[in-house]
Amino acid sequence: MISCNINLYILIFNKQKLIYELISDSDQQLSIPYCELTSEAKIHDVLEKIFKDYVDLETFYTNFILADLVNNDILNINYFCLVPYATNIKKGHLIPIKNDKVYSPAIQKIVAKL
Repeated sequence: MISCNINLYILIFNKQKLIYELISDSDQQLSIPYCELTSEAKIHDVLEKIFKDYVDLETFYTNFILADLVNNDILNINYFCLVPYATNIKKGHLIPIKNDKVYSPAIQKIVAKL
């Protein structure tokens, strides 16, 4: 059986700096919140759990959008969502996405969809 991770890219548009910021587990590098998907779990429930762990906002204020699937040793299902600027972050750090910096293909696909 293949292992599967649900990755949730939580983006906030910083109105003062006019850039998108991502919630990361690390303040030094980009570390996207994720959860391993089990056979009895539903994807939407896993996304809600990740979201509620990191953001102080009800999930009906956002939409979880499928960004892409990446199948290496582990199947990574990448979702993203946008949250309002003044939203409180429960845990994690905001990492700015700068146009001149090279990011993972998943982030490039997400930014292209915005």
